[in-house]
Amino acid sequence: MPHQRLPRAESYRRDLWGAASLINGGCGDDGFDYFRGWLLGQGHAIWQTALADPDTLADHPEVQVRRPYHEPYIYLECQDILGIAYEAYEALTGQEFTVEVPGRQPWPGFPDLGERWDFDDAAEMRSRYPRLWTICGWDEGPSAAP
Repeated sequence: MPHQRLPRAESYRRDLWGAASLINGGCGDDGFDYFRGWLLGQGHAIWQTALADPDTLADHPEVQVRRPYHEPYIYLECQDILGIAYEAYEALTGQEFTVEVPGRQPWPGFPDLGERWDFDDAAEMRSRYPRLWTICGWDEGPSAAP
């Protein structure tokens, strides 16, 4: 049985992480997982479009109202969606979902994130995400965020 890339592994990419960081005003490991949970909850079409070009997230209504460095600020995250498959498996089988599930391939680990760049570099972020930068970018002065 050939291994299929799971959605979470497919989305584990630096270009999407950079977009998440820009949208949410910063984004660590857990925050990136939760952002991908939010993105997964937006539906297949938005998911595929964002994977093809993360800057297209500038079209999303929730992103369009983002002002990451102004209060009140709510992150675009959904941690709860990440556990749904485990909960459904346990409800259906009465067993805990583990890597030892018969017929299931072991988790392949995360792919390489690709080229590294500094998410705090305003010029870099602006050039990579021109549309998102217009909505979510920060002041570039000496006391500016992030």
